[in-house]
Amino acid sequence: MIISSQTSYLKAYGPANLFDLSTMVEQFSSQFTELNKSGFWVSSIGSTGALLFLPDDARVKDDFLTWVRKKISYSQKHRHPGNAFAHLRSTFLGCFLFLPGELLQQQLEDGCSLRPMLLENTAGRKTRPINFTGVDMKQMRSEEILNDQGRLTIKTNGWIDIVEIGSQINRDIVKTGAKTGLASIYSLEEKLSVITIEDDMRLLLDLADFLDTEVNLGIEWRNSDSASHIGAALLGNSVTVPIVEGRLELGTWQQLMVVDFGKPGDKQVGWQLFGKS
Repeated sequence: MIISSQTSYLKAYGPANLFDLSTMVEQFSSQFTELNKSGFWVSSIGSTGALLFLPDDARVKDDFLTWVRKKISYSQKHRHPGNAFAHLRSTFLGCFLFLPGELLQQQLEDGCSLRPMLLENTAGRKTRPINFTGVDMKQMRSEEILNDQGRLTIKTNGWIDIVEIGSQINRDIVKTGAKTGLASIYSLEEKLSVITIEDDMRLLLDLADFLDTEVNLGIEWRNSDSASHIGAALLGNSVTVPIVEGRLELGTWQQLMVVDFGKPGDKQVGWQLFGKS
């Protein structure tokens, strides 16, 4: 088996509660005969469920949750009604994880305490879709694997302009004929980040306000470009999204976006996929 993908459903509740995904990952990975030569991508489908690694230590997890609740908290100043904080948490922490087969094998054999976890930020109980995609790394160059790439040019208005790019990426992926696999979408600009978040103007304004406050902090920077680079570093320059039935597997309110911390102008975004038809 070269590429395998499945979506499982986790009963979760929030806001700000952690759920260990180790058992789900182990069950999915059991179909791979050589773990140390495989790689596993885990994706939280939806814009309010974040993924991260934490040790299986109750004190660390409690401290982390305390930090999250205080750092990105509910605020009546948010324009997006109800749960802007939930979207912001997932945007900053990310909804995607890569789990090397070597690390998974270490967890199984040596009792490594590091665990893949879901941070559920939606209030109340819900069913959270979690996608697992596994790849036999030694077969990556097989002729059965589709490997394609492309880029697109977008125009931005500069400092913390947020632009949707998922619709164009989806159109490009459909043309490749890939039905299952993974797509990495990445920035080709030093001050441009790639994220997922709901494409709602009120929420995007909340994100812009939060970023502007966090990046600037009233500090007089030594370099005039420092704030731009810090903003881009906070959000990261790429995401890797599973391809399911020929399209990016994202939630209804989870869109692929770029955040520009630079000057107005044309910016470049690249994408690369591997999969099978």
